Amino acid sequence: MINRHATTRPRHQPTPTAVRVALLTTLLAVAACSAAGPGATTSPAAPTTSPAALSATPPPAEPSVQPTRVPARTPVIPPSTAPGKVGLPDMILDPVIADIAGKAGVPIDQVTIVSAESVTFPDGSLGCPVPGNVYIQVLVDGYKIVAEAGGKTYDYRGSGPGRFRQCDRAG
Repeated sequence: MINRHATTRPRHQPTPTAVRVALLTTLLAVAACSAAGPGATTSPAAPTTSPAALSATPPPAEPSVQPTRVPARTPVIPPSTAPGKVGLPDMILDPVIADIAGKAGVPIDQVTIVSAESVTFPDGSLGCPVPGNVYIQVLVDGYKIVAEAGGKTYDYRGSGPGRFRQCDRAG
């Protein structure tokens, strides 16, 4: 009868290969979790492994970082001193006035600015949400322009030059 326990290791002692695999797996997990990101600091005493242990496995995959687009901040535009411009610059008012004149079918000199102001809106709807749309929930600096032309009142909201839309519901 052959004694099986005399030639094999007891079950509570792992094989050297299992120890290496467990150690390497732990090392890779710690390295992946402690990868330095923006503002992170690195420790001068980083753990090292032998070249033989590292050559047995492929290097860990780089974390996938997706770039995000950060909207450009609208530059601060000095107010116009032209009469009838209500303190907003021409580059803000002129395209809105031209659009209103076109919709009302009148010359631009027949568009009367009722109010034009810089506003900090409570969200991306600019105080004029369109039903069914979802808006970013942050404060948004922009403008509200109310004008009259052809017997009708027009309300425009925008966040900068060329970024205006007519608001059908006053808010």
